[in-house]
Amino acid sequence: MERYYDTMRNMIELTDTGIEALEYLAGKLLNGENDTPLYLYADFSNAFFMLCNNFKIFEKKFKNSNKIKELEVVITRELLAFLSASQAEDRVSMKEILLLRLIPAVKSYRAELAVCFNPFILC
Repeated sequence: MERYYDTMRNMIELTDTGIEALEYLAGKLLNGENDTPLYLYADFSNAFFMLCNNFKIFEKKFKNSNKIKELEVVITRELLAFLSASQAEDRVSMKEILLLRLIPAVKSYRAELAVCFNPFILC
């Protein structure tokens, strides 16, 4: 059971790191820097899909897992929208997606994970 607690802790930490990366990326876009580190977007996308796969272990054990699955769909949709805006070099849309939709959705996702996991990892 201890490895599940470690997985829960790691998922929360990875989500926090992902939020920091997205906020850093948003800051770079807001400053108008042309060499925006889009590798952070790719790293976050990979990490997020790892989180989704890891959550499948716990999916049936928590009451709010439907809310988490809904947020996963929203985040995936926003990641794809950000990718499309990036490929079109539409900086305004990239900022809007990050600041108004993606970062708030990831923060909600993190909050829902905390609701699930905190009783187990704070003991």
